[in-house]
Amino acid sequence: MFHDVIYPVCSPSYLEAHPALNTIEGLRDAVLLNLSPYGRAQIAEHVNWEMWLAIHKAGSEEHSREGMHTFNANDYNMLVQMALNDQGVALGWDHLVSPLIAKGRLVRPVEQELVLEGTRHYLAYLEDKENDATLSLFRHWFISQCDAPSGRA
Repeated sequence: MFHDVIYPVCSPSYLEAHPALNTIEGLRDAVLLNLSPYGRAQIAEHVNWEMWLAIHKAGSEEHSREGMHTFNANDYNMLVQMALNDQGVALGWDHLVSPLIAKGRLVRPVEQELVLEGTRHYLAYLEDKENDATLSLFRHWFISQCDAPSGRA
C-alpha cells in the first residue's frame, strides 16, 4: 500500500514563536515530542528523535543527548495533540499527519524527511474472503484513500 515517510511537524504558531526550527540544528533546541517504544507491542521498526537526527547528521558532537529537551510518551495520538497545542515538535508519519498539514493545522519546519522504502504496509485478508462484498467495498475504499493526492503511495 505505502511505505513510511517520517518528518518533523509542529503547529504554525509554535514555528512562528521558534523561528530557529527552520534548520535541523534548530530542532535540537526545541521541545521534541518523542514516541517511546516502551509499553507498546509489535513495533518492528522504531524511529525516535535520536535516530532521526543522527540520520540527518544533526551534529550530535555539539549537543549531548542530555542537552535535548524531550518529552517521551508511548501514545502517538497524545504527541500529535501536543504538537497541535503548541507544545513542541513531533515526528510525523506522513500517512497519519498529511491531512493535518493539508488543513494547515500542522506544518513541516524543515524539508528533510526519512523515507523507509523497505518498510511497507499491506492490507491483508483471508483468501476465502476475497469475494466477500463487505470486504470488497472496504478494500476499494481503503485503496482509494491511499491513492488520494494528500497521501503518498
